[in-house]
Amino acid sequence: MKTDQKMSVQLGEATVTIHHKTMMGSLNEILAIGNSFRLKKGQRQL
Repeated sequence: MKTDQKMSVQLGEATVTIHHKTMMGSLNEILAIGNSFRLKKGQRQL
């Protein structure tokens, strides 16, 4: 495949875009999602 397509992965209510060829997404997006889950549970952010 010559083009780098993007996949959307849904984690709970949040969606993360992952590049098809590298299978990499944004770590900042993942951390923000994780922190929102932690806040909903009453835990502190990382």
